[in-house]
Amino acid sequence: MSTKNRPDPVLEELQNPRTPREFRDYIDGIRGLAEHDADLRHAAMRKQGLFKQLVEEVMPVVDYALNRYPEDGVRVAPILGNQGYDAEIYRLDGSLAERIEVTIPHDGAWESTDTRLAVSRGYGQCRVFKPGEEVRLLKPCLLEVAKSKAAKDYTDSTILFV
Repeated sequence: MSTKNRPDPVLEELQNPRTPREFRDYIDGIRGLAEHDADLRHAAMRKQGLFKQLVEEVMPVVDYALNRYPEDGVRVAPILGNQGYDAEIYRLDGSLAERIEVTIPHDGAWESTDTRLAVSRGYGQCRVFKPGEEVRLLKPCLLEVAKSKAAKDYTDSTILFV
């Protein structure tokens, strides 16, 4: 029988709404497993499978929610897919507090090489910057992402630059 139309339990688990602290515990549990499992750790480092969504979407939203809503008065609901936002945050009464779209301007080629080296030899590249230099180097990426986001309608979402 084909598994194409069957729900993916890992995907469903990742999308379960939780308070920010519950999500932090969930993420810490995954980190704990990865500490003792090199294959899992390497998949996370390479952002393979659901680790891409976990690292690039869920974790930034959880960090944001922990700071924006420190009293656990909300539930974070990651929404994986292409709907124009990455998560919804609900108040405990069920009303929508906000939608979050995460964007991460970065040097993808450098990060790919760094990850490959870290997995193969146990450590990656090292870059040392003067204060503010990293932001200056990322400026082209920041501008490209800002232009891309400006071309779409995000009036009902908070754009979170990470």
